[in-house]
Amino acid sequence: MAVKSRATALKVHFAQESELLETANIPEPGLEYLLPVRQAFIARWSIATDTAFIGIQDISQFRRRYALKPEGGLSSPRLHRTISGSAEPVHSKKQRRTEMTDKASTTPTRFADLQDRKIAYRRFGAGRPLVLNIRFRGTMDSWDPLFLDELAKNFEVIIYDYSGLGASTGNPTYDRASLVKDAKDLVDFLGLEKVVIGGWSLGGVVAQKFTATHPELVSHTVLIGTAPPGKPEVSGERLFMETAMHSHNGLDDQIILFFEPTSERSKEAARRSVERIDSRTNDVSPNIPETVFMKLLSEAKDRTTIYPDPDGVEMAKLAAGGTPVLVVSGDHDIACPIGNWLTLTTKWKSLHLLTIPQAGHGPHHQEPLFCAETVTSFVDNI
Repeated sequence: MAVKSRATALKVHFAQESELLETANIPEPGLEYLLPVRQAFIARWSIATDTAFIGIQDISQFRRRYALKPEGGLSSPRLHRTISGSAEPVHSKKQRRTEMTDKASTTPTRFADLQDRKIAYRRFGAGRPLVLNIRFRGTMDSWDPLFLDELAKNFEVIIYDYSGLGASTGNPTYDRASLVKDAKDLVDFLGLEKVVIGGWSLGGVVAQKFTATHPELVSHTVLIGTAPPGKPEVSGERLFMETAMHSHNGLDDQIILFFEPTSERSKEAARRSVERIDSRTNDVSPNIPETVFMKLLSEAKDRTTIYPDPDGVEMAKLAAGGTPVLVVSGDHDIACPIGNWLTLTTKWKSLHLLTIPQAGHGPHHQEPLFCAETVTSFVDNI
């Protein structure tokens, strides 16, 4: 039960406070802690900045949420202090890996019924919720399952199809605000109060715009093979769009689009990645028809940038550093060149930039384990 607003004015009242705190042998309560104590207590949260009042009266529900043992105390010896101000148990990597049961290639597709449309999504893993937004022409089955499974050892991974695309219903569009609405509606449907938001390529634009629009919902932002707001200083190569427009992108196309064709190591990584992606044979999201993605491209109002930000408003919000940002980029990304991020490393207050050598537009598919472990370390430590 996380608190939605920052805990700048959080007050925690404990019934029989001194006796219980002494018995539990834990520190005095501070503004950023909600400390679970023994079975007898009742905690109440009061947030001065909100009118909402939350009372916890069901101790069994509270014990389940905070992993309390029947005799009191935490199942893990440490508490994790989150940005929201709530306290969550921090499990060791071994514990978190034990908890993971579903895998990316076998997790069933579910649907968020949003009245006007249904969003197809998959949810698996254990840990903080990590919502991933997919690339242009992509669906849930465009992610490398090895990358997702490695993330799922430390996160509850949530992938989905945009409205009207893949297995989702509704009106298809690549309008950036509409894609952000998809992500926000899914987050609300799942009852998530704070997420790590991530995205690849077009999905990275969605993640940035989501962060700028709903900063209260985001703890960290993870961007892969994407571009910052505004017109690019370094343009992508024509080869990318020429290849991306093929009706079907087989292995040869994917090597050009997402890997480094001049590197044998990268090409071999491409072959292995495509094999892993193709390993899911049941409950697969439908490909996006050529007529659909061509129509959506024709509707773009500004074709000079993947991330229109004419007034620089979202650039300024992201540069302010309220949310830590990790960018993972190949050194030869022919769609979203890394050069567009280099000048921002001294301007964005919380920008972390990782370059994968001899890699292209899909560095996380070339180095899935390294990239997933980097994301985990970033979220755990920044």
